[in-house]
Amino acid sequence: MVIVVMESISHQEIRKQVLEYVEKALSEDKVNELLVSCRNLLDKAQAGLEIDIKTAVDTGFRDVLHKYIRLNTDNDDYQWYEKIIELSIKAVRSGICLGGLPILLLTDLFDCKPLNKCEELFSLLENRVNIWKEDIFFNNVKNQMLRSCNDLLRRLSRSQHTVFGGRILEFLARFFPLFERSGLNLTSEFNQENVVAISAQEDLSDASSISDSPMEEGEMPTSEVVQVDYNLYRKFWQLQSFFKNPNLCYSKPNWKQFQSYSTDVLTAFSTFKLDPQSNKATEKVDIQGEQIHFTKYLTNQRLLELQLSDSSFRRYILVQFLILFQYLTTYVKSKQESQTLTEEQNAWLKQSNEKVLELIGKTPPNGQEMTQIIEHILKREEFWCNWKNDGCPGLKEINETISKEPTMVNGRKRVGDEIKHAESFGKVIIGNPELTKLWNLCSDNLEACLSKKRIFIPPVDEFFGDVKTSYDEYSAEDRQKMLADDSDFNWRSLRLLGSKSSYFFTPSNQSMVKPIVQYLDTVIEKVVKELNAADGNKGSQDLAIDDAEDISNDELLKQIDENSNLGSTDNHAQNEIKRTEEKASV
Repeated sequence: MVIVVMESISHQEIRKQVLEYVEKALSEDKVNELLVSCRNLLDKAQAGLEIDIKTAVDTGFRDVLHKYIRLNTDNDDYQWYEKIIELSIKAVRSGICLGGLPILLLTDLFDCKPLNKCEELFSLLENRVNIWKEDIFFNNVKNQMLRSCNDLLRRLSRSQHTVFGGRILEFLARFFPLFERSGLNLTSEFNQENVVAISAQEDLSDASSISDSPMEEGEMPTSEVVQVDYNLYRKFWQLQSFFKNPNLCYSKPNWKQFQSYSTDVLTAFSTFKLDPQSNKATEKVDIQGEQIHFTKYLTNQRLLELQLSDSSFRRYILVQFLILFQYLTTYVKSKQESQTLTEEQNAWLKQSNEKVLELIGKTPPNGQEMTQIIEHILKREEFWCNWKNDGCPGLKEINETISKEPTMVNGRKRVGDEIKHAESFGKVIIGNPELTKLWNLCSDNLEACLSKKRIFIPPVDEFFGDVKTSYDEYSAEDRQKMLADDSDFNWRSLRLLGSKSSYFFTPSNQSMVKPIVQYLDTVIEKVVKELNAADGNKGSQDLAIDDAEDISNDELLKQIDENSNLGSTDNHAQNEIKRTEEKASV
């Protein structure tokens, strides 16, 4: 079948012929026949009538879709809808119809179907986002695309279709470029559709206060008792009117109300203990399964105490405070000249901002990490606001070649490049030249610590060498006086004797409690005598000075009785000494 081409062919005739060819293309896969026939029709048309013919082709496609929907109201075939969308895409690329035909078909399809079917069929749109971003489609479909998605969003329930609404918003974010002006909210308008219902005052006989909970061990009583009553309940939920419209804070009466309510709520947060059981549900999350959760908190007065003890609920409210504080203190081009704050108001906002961050840091789990993440997000939001204040300049694509050499920043190499360069040679960069040199002296830190070069404790004979030569020249009283004047020598002597000499732990028949100077003089006297004896007999075994681990029990016992001059009459010790002497003579 060939479309009849005449100079006076009517719009209805073209629609009828296109309808037949589209149905045949869908049922018999004769796509080329449709494309060739429509192309011939356009080639033979009079000048200026191409648009009319393309419009008639669009109408023919839509007639086919409407006919199928009427005849198949109960049994929808997803594959058939996918075929007609693919056929319309080929028709656009062949130039036989207008560029917005695929989106027109999808719009008609969404308008004729209930929401549960629209959610299934929406994948026809979102799975082809790369096709819609092509030059041949983008300018022709972007307005109709936005209109169709907004129509779907208006049909959705905020509480029942949150997932589908999120899919639509995510698709729009992927489809439109970042600097698309339709999604930038240049006038800084706020969504004020969220309505918070505050219930009437109830006579709660079991009304509790924050201080009613039993105190834990070590907890100090607080003088501020915050009652979870209707007054706090009303203040808490009325803050939502300021969160959804921050410009209310620029009015003096509203500012006083906001300041008073915020102070009371933050005080309640700081004095109210969190429920440790409220975080167990989030400690182990099954990331394999589908996690769908929409938070729309109930505003019943009886639930406020439970909500205040929930860590997630607390974080949501505190983050709302931070967002509001940042908006009030940040320059926004769309603000009016009268929307300014006084120094006193700015000081209160700064103080409250620090208090909110402190409360988030104390909120488990991972309070400090959450604080850092929120601060980072708010910093990025500040960059976004500055970009909007500058008129949303287009983003420039960077096509610079990446150099293998470390890049320079203000005449200096980047830290990351320096670290990578050092790691390739097995080196460590600390940031300070001296520390870097120190850390790279040895590749193994443990081996470096065990090196002989790091043995700084001198032997006993070297440390007491000067004392040994002049020790007998002074009396005991003079020696103790000199020791009393040199506290540094006393400290180092005790440390050395405690680790290198057994005399430090030798028992005495005298009083065990002595002045430190007298005790040290006695021990040094024994050490000096032992050193002099060792110098007189170079070949004899060192009996007094050695590591505690290398001295045998017999030798230690001999040292105790020979050098301590205690006059011990212990027969067992004397026998051990004689036994040692006999072994030495043999």
